[in-house]
Amino acid sequence: MLSLLKRLAQRLLAAATRRLVGPHAKAVLVATDDGDWLAVDPQDQGVGRQLRWFGAYQANELARLKRLIQPTDRVLVVGAHVGALVVPLARVCTHMVAIEANPVSFCLLQLNLKINATANCQ
Repeated sequence: MLSLLKRLAQRLLAAATRRLVGPHAKAVLVATDDGDWLAVDPQDQGVGRQLRWFGAYQANELARLKRLIQPTDRVLVVGAHVGALVVPLARVCTHMVAIEANPVSFCLLQLNLKINATANCQ
């Protein structure tokens, strides 16, 4: 029952967001706490919602990963989504490979890499 209510709430939030930004808005630009700019799906109620409301996604996890990565490391991120972790982590490593299966998220990931001039990521 609880998961049904959660799914209903997410659908209502997505519909309200669509009404606010319009049906043709494919992304909204978010300024993150790290100083990056990320384009996120306005209907994304997970990562996108955290970025829109708080300016960060998994800030504690990101800080932990930054401490673990050395400047000479090559990093692989599977499930890169829109790049909320990829973009800031790419600044602390030599080379980043980001994999994303969802075509919408992949397009936003590519856009975010360009917006943030992330040249060491493929």
